[in-house]
Order: sequence, then C-alpha cells, then structure tokens
Amino acid sequence: MSVSQAKADSYFAPMAAAQGTDGSIRNNVIRRPVAAGNTSEALDTSVMLDGVTRVDWAGKYVDVKNESATDALEFAFSAGAQTLTLAAVGTFTAGNVASGWRLGPGETKSVVVPPTATHVNWIGAGGTIAFYCSEGVLVK
Repeated sequence: MSVSQAKADSYFAPMAAAQGTDGSIRNNVIRRPVAAGNTSEALDTSVMLDGVTRVDWAGKYVDVKNESATDALEFAFSAGAQTLTLAAVGTFTAGNVASGWRLGPGETKSVVVPPTATHVNWIGAGGTIAFYCSEGVLVK
C-alpha cells in the first residue's frame, strides 16, 4: 500500500454526536460564533498510555470554514491562548503574534494543526467559523 493510499484511508466522515464514547470531540463538526473581539479556545487533549497529555488534533488535517456570507475572518493556531488583531502586519524577520490567516466569506482552508498547538484563535465581524478534523486522530 502506498503512503498516499494509507493517508487517504485515514479520513473519516463527520460524526453527529455530542462527543465520542471516550470523551473526545474528534471527528465532530465544531461550529463557533465569530465576534469583533478575539476568541481563543483550547484544543481537546488526551492522556495517553504513557501518561503524557497530547492534543488530539496535533499534526492532523483540519478543514476550517468561514460560514459568513458577508464578512471575512482570521484564524491561527498557537501554543497557549493568543490574541489576534484583524489585518495585523509583520515582517519576514520578526513576524507578528497577532496575525492570522484570512478567510473570505464562505471560504474553506484545509490545514495541518501544528504539533505544538494547544489553542485555536479567531477574530472577525460576525457569523460562524466551523472546524472539522477528517483525519483519524490519536487513540486514547
């Protein structure tokens, strides 16, 4: 089996359930309100057999969708809660901790959650943002 086939076989359809039987929210669609002020939320974690706590979505493919028909939003993952500022600018040498990836109205972006991420942050003018982890995640 090729690596690309193994990867394709690890994608799942959404589960319409409040949470998994193991207490996780993996493979669910998570829809959250977007506000003019920054929102930061902790990602789901699991305590593994070796006793280490890990983020279920770390290193996994996640689809992020701006569900507003009229307003853009920005999002970014972070290690710890981070405050984003709409249209924050930075340089290639210094960056900017307040910058997020912009999604136009109705736009979806598929990303890999950084391995060190513990939070996801977003800011916009209104509407909702939806997250969906389609890739199989860590087994508890």
